[in-house]
Amino acid sequence: MTMTTTIVGLFDSEQTVHRIKNGLKDHGVSERHVNTVTWRSLSEGNDPWGIGRSGENTTAKLVDELESRGVPSTDAREFAEAVRRGGNLIITEVDDDSKADEIARYLDNQESVDLSSRREKWRETGYQGFNPNADLYNREQVEQERNRILGSGEEARITKAHEDVRVGKRDVETGGLRVHKRVKEKPVEEEVHLREEHADVRREKVDKPVKGDKDVFSEETIEVREHAEEPVVQKETRIEEELHVGKEVEEHTETIRETARETEIDIERLTEGVSDKHGYGHFESDFKQHHKSQFGSTGKDYSHYEPAYRFGHAFGVSQRYKGREYNDLEPDMKRAYEREHGEGTFSNHRDAARYGFETARRRQRS
Repeated sequence: MTMTTTIVGLFDSEQTVHRIKNGLKDHGVSERHVNTVTWRSLSEGNDPWGIGRSGENTTAKLVDELESRGVPSTDAREFAEAVRRGGNLIITEVDDDSKADEIARYLDNQESVDLSSRREKWRETGYQGFNPNADLYNREQVEQERNRILGSGEEARITKAHEDVRVGKRDVETGGLRVHKRVKEKPVEEEVHLREEHADVRREKVDKPVKGDKDVFSEETIEVREHAEEPVVQKETRIEEELHVGKEVEEHTETIRETARETEIDIERLTEGVSDKHGYGHFESDFKQHHKSQFGSTGKDYSHYEPAYRFGHAFGVSQRYKGREYNDLEPDMKRAYEREHGEGTFSNHRDAARYGFETARRRQRS
């Protein structure tokens, strides 16, 4: 029997949850095995299980739903508490242990919220445990909670990274050639004609007188030496072949195909809940006119400055920054802008961002 593992990730950004849901497809997880539950979906009654439609005991019903999917009771309560305060959940079901580990690592790498750390933040304002009868936070309470946790003393950091692929070369041994000389013997046979001498004494009987005064009785020695030919072997070494051992160098070109990873950062705009009257499109003609008069001589078209106008507009209409003026907010805006567009980019677009901010503020007051 196959066991199903439920993996729950908690995130502050609803946009992040939807992006991760799409990213899970690349990890082989079917869309039907992934659910998202956000503060917005519960408050509007659009959650996947319909538990927010009754408007009563919504978080308690969320606990029951999570427990029915195998989430431990303690964790289920705290996940529900997090959603009540504006958090967002992604719930993934897998039936393979190794796949479960892979998905858990993936969610951790997406800057998921640590429940134990978040619980300590709740306790700073008197949280003593999950209350099944507590109502969902309203929009203002959610904004205050996010500002308290992420805006004062705890800066949210998201790292953007990429991999550089550098193709070099190194010397590796791929084989070689060893030449070894050894000596072996082979029999050689050849006929040679030899001559031998043998001394011989032949006796012959005679009978004749001695003539004259020849002394035949004096001592006399005759010596005959024998000779013989014997084979003499001489060896002459002759070089019949030379082996020249060396290396030939051959060069060729290879095409290296590799993949380089990089992270993409989605920026959640601050215009959540803003009416169409104060939406960006309502101001765009003003921004284009301002670009034409202020930046027309730079040779850079409107699209180059549009992100700065959008950023200033978002800060100007955000309820999070209501009551704060541009000079007070500019350091925060600069940090946020350069996190998205790169360090040092704000200075060249500051005037556009300021105009976007102040135009949005004027329209709100009017």
